[in-house]
Amino acid sequence: MPFINHVETIIKKSNKDTLVFYTHKNDLVVKIFIHNKGWLDLKKIVSDIISNQFNIQVDKDDKIYGIANNLHGEILYLYTDNNLDIKYKKLFDYDNEKYIIKYPYIIKNDDDIHVFYYIRDVKNYRIWSILSHYFNGKEWRSSNIEFIKSYPIINPYIVNKYKDDLNIFYFNKVDDKEEVFYNKFNYNTKEWTESHKLTNTKNKKIYLDVLKDDNNLYHMTWSEFINENLTIRYTSRDLNKGINEENNGIILSEQSNCSFPTIIKCRDVLWTVWAQMNKVYSSNSFDGGNTWREPIIDSNSFKNDIIRYKFISNDKEELKNFKLNNAFGLNYPRISFVGFENIKTK
Repeated sequence: MPFINHVETIIKKSNKDTLVFYTHKNDLVVKIFIHNKGWLDLKKIVSDIISNQFNIQVDKDDKIYGIANNLHGEILYLYTDNNLDIKYKKLFDYDNEKYIIKYPYIIKNDDDIHVFYYIRDVKNYRIWSILSHYFNGKEWRSSNIEFIKSYPIINPYIVNKYKDDLNIFYFNKVDDKEEVFYNKFNYNTKEWTESHKLTNTKNKKIYLDVLKDDNNLYHMTWSEFINENLTIRYTSRDLNKGINEENNGIILSEQSNCSFPTIIKCRDVLWTVWAQMNKVYSSNSFDGGNTWREPIIDSNSFKNDIIRYKFISNDKEELKNFKLNNAFGLNYPRISFVGFENIKTK
């Protein structure tokens, strides 16, 4: 059965209720699973949303919030009202005949709110800007984080928040080859640092994922073109130490059409999972990413349709055992992850 390049967002509340958000015919909809009871009817939240151009989050009080880009040049803010219903209002509008906005993202930290998106002039195919709007509880401040050289496609950036650390990771071109860069938000100055280059493999790249662990290591993976084939490369960085751009990491896969790699920490085991020839492959590491086992194919991907999920959880048990931004999984009604497992090492 095939891998379907379709992304849904799973939100797991602290009471184990599960909400699944996705776009269907330009409607943003939600499926709700009540713990120990079952699925409720599909519910539409808002119409005219550009496919997959939304971001949903949950705060520490289990309230849903988010952001979405619609067909009419409006960026919408989603929020949970006093009746626990998900509502929306216009955050701002833009001239969609002059500009294109992609990959809106929102993250809250108490009263602080960060909004991100790519934007470019419709006449300029090659240069995008990463814009940030920061609300400190009293006022908004806007920043142009970086100009991105990208053609023919723009890869999604990765926002990584860990306690009071906030970083954004992205590809930018150096001599027409993508390299990984990052910027850090300084909560003292309320400004973004200049960009820092993290890689120097001098090959074209797509599909970045980044995950931080409890040891201050940022684990990174992406698809990289070698001999006109896509491979999976992994590396890690401690951003508090000197950055060695020549530490190009490890190639985990064969040269094929390996795409959409994702990093997952499951207890003490690190996993990299990706799509290859319409199947889900994975490799794991028991020593924090220093060495990796030979890739294996998940048998579920032979007989089931596989999609991708963004995953956010307030479930204490899951927070203790799992760290992940994205995962491959089975589709409704058998929603479950594939490509990794919970291996007890102690």
